[in-house]
Amino acid sequence: MSEELHGMSKQLLKLRKAKSKIEQEEALLWKRFFEIADDLEGEDQSFRYVDPELQMAMAREMHQAQPQINVEVLAPMLTAEQWKMITRIERVFDMGLLETAVAKEKIDAAAVERATERKEPVPHKKFGPISKKDSEI
Repeated sequence: MSEELHGMSKQLLKLRKAKSKIEQEEALLWKRFFEIADDLEGEDQSFRYVDPELQMAMAREMHQAQPQINVEVLAPMLTAEQWKMITRIERVFDMGLLETAVAKEKIDAAAVERATERKEPVPHKKFGPISKKDSEI
């Protein structure tokens, strides 16, 4: 079994290195594509290339981002009345407050238990260098 796990670790490491190399190469190709698009259409302009032989298209679509209000900048410019006009109070669930209320028996613990959902455990993939603790084994 440990021989199989060793083989799997070896193959995963090989794949990770290959994936990293491919991602770097792809990033370089896209960078060059954007440079060509800038030269042909202008900086930050949409551009599309169709390759009839490969039946593929490459494109850079530029989308205008929605303007965002920086609330920290706006707030000091407004009076208290103006601030109240554009803000609202919102109630938010607080686990700490719930635990305190249950501990003080102001909320029924059985009701909280009935409302508690427990999901199945989800496996997380971990693959990386060993720790000092691992190397002592």
